[in-house]
Amino acid sequence: MHIGGEGCPDKLAQGVRAVWDAIKKVRSAKAEPALRFNDQEPQPGSLDAEKLASIIAARAQWKTAS
Repeated sequence: MHIGGEGCPDKLAQGVRAVWDAIKKVRSAKAEPALRFNDQEPQPGSLDAEKLASIIAARAQWKTAS
């Protein structure tokens, strides 16, 4: 895992700690991973590029392999 960020190291560490604490809380409620999804098969997902661009206030940039 890679965690990157800028700013005060103490605040960054607190944020990372909060994530790990949240994961620990969820796992303590049900330590074993689910074997099924309520008898439903997982369905393919999709992303809305326009919504994502509006949320992060930037358009995606990519290059195709040549």
